[in-house]
This record gives sequence, structure tokens and C-alpha cells, in this order.
Amino acid sequence: MNRRRFLGATAAVTTGLLGNSFASRNAGIGIGSGVARAASGDTVPSRATDVGGRVAAVDGATVTVDLVARDAAGPTRAAVVRREYPDGDVIADGHSEPVQLPEPGASATVDVEIPYGGYESGRWFYEVYTVDDAGSLAYLCESAPYRWRQRAEYGADRAERVTGGQEPIQGPKFGRRMAGNDYRLRYRWHDSADRDWDLQYRLRRSVHEAAVARERGYAKTFEESQTNPYARDLASAISSDAVVESDDTESETTAADLPAAEWFDLVVRFVQGLRYSRDVTTLGRYDYNRTVEETLVAGVGDCKDKTHLLAGLLGAPPLSCETAMLFQPAHVLIGVASADVPDRYDDRERLDLGGREFVPVDGSIRFDVGDYPDAPVTAAYGDDGWIHYDVGAIGSGLDRNLNDWFEQNVAN
Repeated sequence: MNRRRFLGATAAVTTGLLGNSFASRNAGIGIGSGVARAASGDTVPSRATDVGGRVAAVDGATVTVDLVARDAAGPTRAAVVRREYPDGDVIADGHSEPVQLPEPGASATVDVEIPYGGYESGRWFYEVYTVDDAGSLAYLCESAPYRWRQRAEYGADRAERVTGGQEPIQGPKFGRRMAGNDYRLRYRWHDSADRDWDLQYRLRRSVHEAAVARERGYAKTFEESQTNPYARDLASAISSDAVVESDDTESETTAADLPAAEWFDLVVRFVQGLRYSRDVTTLGRYDYNRTVEETLVAGVGDCKDKTHLLAGLLGAPPLSCETAMLFQPAHVLIGVASADVPDRYDDRERLDLGGREFVPVDGSIRFDVGDYPDAPVTAAYGDDGWIHYDVGAIGSGLDRNLNDWFEQNVAN
């Protein structure tokens, strides 16, 4: 990893989360504000489990949704919101009348009218939620992006995406395929006890595209990662859905069964288990900070990308660790506040940075907690600012970065 520009990275953070200009148009049944909250971006809405569905057609302001019961479901409405693409304000919403899905396999097709106030420039897309009799919302599916023709009443056309869909991968440690507008991802890794873990995870295509569209930088991406809702959602998925691969399905081990120290180790090993590769190899560019969402979909990253992801996972419940980003010449790793590291690691090395103790954890190399490459920590960023800064060491580190850049871009 290279740090040519890290000293110029701003520590200012834009939330990356949605503002909400949504005004309820369905107060009569009480779902309007609920849809707005579900679409607000600061949390990941739960997915519908009893009902599956897809956006079958978009004809101007009319959205056709196909619903199918996976299990017996009570009366169900389809609530649809139109929002700015890829990750903007909710513009308008509508809902269907209740439909009956009394048994598995039962299906229905509904048309939902979404009000509009005239021609609007720019791109937008539809999100679909199910709403049961109790008013509980669950995310169902999303459409491709669209834009209006000359006038809204003339209809809508597909709009260009921020980035193309990622190609399918089926490897021993990472798998990726597209299902509708979802990335279906599969991760396999092993912990320090040599148990093999398996996790399947779904990430919406619009979420990935919104992440690609975000501004980025070393400090900025690190700070956003620390509270990233998809890092928190992934941590929850590891806890509830990751299992030890075993022929004995009767005694399956889940991450929820693990004590804190083993959970800490499992999360670290998850990140270490992702393939390492430099930006110039995977992206054709010299220096790029992948967001949490991008690293999860790519299944690969360099040391800064893995540091961002690890910060998000360790900062999520149940660990809720305070972290800092530690810089070495041509390398980045994470520091975890000593008070947040499980007692099992009490004998590991501590680093005094800015008068505070951190335990180094390297997300790129399969080092044990507390071990890291034998090089000085030239700078550390945490708690919304630089907490450590070694001017002399940074100079030599930048010399090494320039050598790396020359080797990658000129010598070859």
C-alpha cells in the first residue's frame, strides 16, 4: 500500500447518510414515515423473509411488482419509494392494497402509483418494502435506475449506472454472483483454532454503487468505516449466520456461541482471509481507498482497504472497539484501544500513541493480534484527528512510497 497523499487527506467527514425530504402521503395507514425511516440509510432495513418479489416493470410513475410467498403470509402491501439514485433523498412513495398470500408459492402482481410533481432532471430508482397488518416494514427488492423523458407523463427510460455489475466469481475462499439487483456473496475463512467458517451475505447493488460514488481519502474513509451501517450489518450476519463447516450438522457451531476473545479473533481472521492485492493490480490505479461496501463486493483489498473494513467490524456491537489507523512506511494497519481488547491478549505489545495505549492488529497479514511488520509507526489517526506524527520517520516513509510508485508506473 502506498501513502503518497495521506498527509493531505482531510479529517472532515460528510455523513454519507441520507438527508430525508420525505413527506408522508399515506398517513391513513401509517406506513409513509416508516418507509422513510427504513430508507434513511443510517441503518440497514431488515429483509422480507416470508415474501419474495421483484420489480417486473416501470411505466412512468406506475411500478409493477411481482410477489410470491415463501411461507404462509397474512395480508401484505407493497410499499414503493422513489428516491434519487444512487443514494439520495426519498422523493415520493405509494403503496398497494393488501393482497392475500395464504400458502407457500402463492403469488400476486400489484401496480403501485407513485405521485410526481412534474418533470425532474437526474436519475432515480424504486425501492420496494413489504408491510404487514401490524405495519412492520421489510425490504423486498429494488429497480434499476431511471430518468424521465422530456416530460414525466411521457414515461421513463433506463439510466446509466455509476458502475457496471461485477463479474461472477466462484473461488474456494470467495464467491460472488448477481441475483436480481443483489450481490450474493460467500466468504470462507479459518480462525486461530483452524476451524473453517462459512458465511453467505447479500448486498444491494445500489448500496455498492452509492459507495463507489462517494468521496474518499485515508482519514475520511476510515472515519466513515467506523460507523458504516453495512459493517455493522455484516458483524450481525457473522454472529447469526456464519457456521463452522462440518459434516456433523446436528452440532453446528455458530459465531453467536463464541466468547468475546474468540469473536474478536474471528472478525480479525475474516478480514485477514480476504485476498490481498495492490490497487494497481486490481483497479489499474496507484492509490484508491475502498469503502467497506466495495471491499465486501470485490472480495479483495490492500492494507488500507482491509484496515477500513476491520475498523468497521471491530467498532460494531458486541465489541464496539475504539480504533486508530496506524501508518508505517508503505503500510497501514489498525490499532485497537487497549481497554477494548479481550483479556486473552493482555500479554500482547502495546503502542503508546499520543499518550494512549493501542494494540496493533494487522488486517493484511495473518499475524497474531499484537504482531506487526518491523517498521516504525510514523503517524496515527483516530478520534477525529492525528494522534501521533513522527516527522523524521514520515520523510523516509515517503521516499519509500516514491520508489514503489516508480517501480509500478515507470520501471515496468
